[in-house]
Amino acid sequence: MAITSEHFSQLYMLKTSGVKDKDNKTPGGVCLELCRRFILGRVVDTWKPGDIKKIKIRDMEAIYKAHKPLAGYRGIPGVESDIETFRKRSLTGFRDIGGRADVIWFVLENPGWHLYIVDLEGFGAHSFAFDTTDLEDVLFLDPNQGEWRFANENLDTIINWWIAFWEGKHEPGPHTYNYSRDYKKSYKSLSSYVKSG
Repeated sequence: MAITSEHFSQLYMLKTSGVKDKDNKTPGGVCLELCRRFILGRVVDTWKPGDIKKIKIRDMEAIYKAHKPLAGYRGIPGVESDIETFRKRSLTGFRDIGGRADVIWFVLENPGWHLYIVDLEGFGAHSFAFDTTDLEDVLFLDPNQGEWRFANENLDTIINWWIAFWEGKHEPGPHTYNYSRDYKKSYKSLSSYVKSG
């Protein structure tokens, strides 16, 4: 049983890369594109545990160019055409799955690839990705902090870790966030991708 992590910060990588937006400023983030790449890579088995560390500063310009803003839509643009052999089941705009415990329960009870978006409706948004296709080897990506692997961990350990993570109380890394405070009253979107047929 082990929880391992690879630290990563999209903001540090963007700043260091020198990538600029249309206003000649460092972009706020590319979390959706990183989550899209994670999910697609896990679907076709090209993203191995810990592969977040393979993303280099020189890759950030291409990632930024492929990125679409989070605000104003729910889901991954173009994902249907990227993984045509998979069908998308989307639970967008739900209000009954409001708490962080509800989200982790859902992704663990419904094996697959999941994209979770929290959005303050114009004031900032962020996305996270899960691979729960194998509950003995669960992967989680937060583009602000890194990638975690839960190998042979019991579900209670994963749930407790997620709740602590959401409050910024998990194993601290160089970039720790308190999402419970920052996204307390946010729009939430959870999309799941499962094999069809």
